[in-house]
Amino acid sequence: MIIEFSFSNFRSIKERQTLSLVANNSLVTQDKKKLLPENLIELNAPGLPDVKLLKSAVIYGANASGKSNVIKAIDFMQDFVMKSFTGLKPEEEIGIPFFAFDSISHEIPSEFEAIFINNGVRYQYGFVLDKWKVHEEWLYAYPKGRTQRWFHRMFNVKKERYDWKFSKEHFKGDKNGIKIGTRHNALFLSTGAQLNNGQLKSIYEWFRNNIRFLDYSSSNVERGIGLSAGIMLEDPDIADKVKKFMRHVDFGIDDISISKKEFSEKDIKSSSPVIEALLKEDPEFFKDKKFIDIKWLHKNVNTIALTSVDESTGSLKCFSLLAPWIDTLINGYTVFIDEIGANMHPILLRNLFKMMNDSAINKSGAQIVITTHDVTLLDTELFRRDQIWFTEKNAQGETELYPLTDYSPRSGEALQKGYLAGRYGAIPLIRGDLKLDGNKR
Repeated sequence: MIIEFSFSNFRSIKERQTLSLVANNSLVTQDKKKLLPENLIELNAPGLPDVKLLKSAVIYGANASGKSNVIKAIDFMQDFVMKSFTGLKPEEEIGIPFFAFDSISHEIPSEFEAIFINNGVRYQYGFVLDKWKVHEEWLYAYPKGRTQRWFHRMFNVKKERYDWKFSKEHFKGDKNGIKIGTRHNALFLSTGAQLNNGQLKSIYEWFRNNIRFLDYSSSNVERGIGLSAGIMLEDPDIADKVKKFMRHVDFGIDDISISKKEFSEKDIKSSSPVIEALLKEDPEFFKDKKFIDIKWLHKNVNTIALTSVDESTGSLKCFSLLAPWIDTLINGYTVFIDEIGANMHPILLRNLFKMMNDSAINKSGAQIVITTHDVTLLDTELFRRDQIWFTEKNAQGETELYPLTDYSPRSGEALQKGYLAGRYGAIPLIRGDLKLDGNKR
């Protein structure tokens, strides 16, 4: 489970920004039900008495305000943990996009830090890096509420080497062997995991397995459909739940047939430029390969099987989201979804978040963070006020991330109306009357 993420000097983000999933205890209302206690995770972690986490958060902002970059920053952190040791060659440049709207940020290191819960223990892990090396890296554990420094490395500019600090009592394994194997452009965490250090591998596995990203932009619809179908093939229980939901929302779909099939000559002879290019490079490319075949069964007088080409966009979007959503609830992942609302009816989204907030369904502490423009979700009957975040660019082009609670909205305030009226910022700024007739304004 995520407690909070912090990051700086990444894309449109210059100064340190923090996305917190800690419930705001200062929220006060006479009607306790309006605090939506079902939206909270009871943490019970050592050293964090009375702290509760949020099951979800929603980020709003104008186009190009940087809300997607918040998710990309977290994605970069996970990716660098996964690939810094195996994906980069010695002395290879680290591909990090610094803040671009000034002349000095490309010379200043970027910082990423995550505070999270793994197997009931709180951890604090982060690193500072530029395009050539990791300047600093640290990992602290709080198994009994008290700090354990597993390691801390910092580059000493004068000596041109790293200064290392370890807890002799708490770090287990061959630290010197891992130190020797850690390159300037790689993480000690990633190196230790590859060298099979048990402690570091557990943190590495948390980043790899528990953090998930879903892209539901129009260019990735087919990928989302394939992902959902693949999960259903692997897990019949999830498949049954997806089919039940699809019938329940009345898409007119009675059943969904999913199977793996070999490519036929008709498939291979497709005029698709992509297929033609693959065959030109390798005439045997499709030999012994299978694809996922999906049929959407509609029953009227007779049962009609439609392909995805003929199925409605809304049905496909809902289907592509359902299996990963249910998989998240079962396994307790923390998932980040950019622009979730496109081609998705608001009532369907509300029902998905009701599933997320239902403790009988979400038994594993799953969390979902989304970005959206769908203002119908700005509803205090669906989200607590501390679950709503905004991004806005300042005059220097820097993204600022801030929670709705900064504005101290009163209990029961009409959030949708207030947001569209500009009360909380994070909306498009249109200067004067928009004219397209060539006249200057």
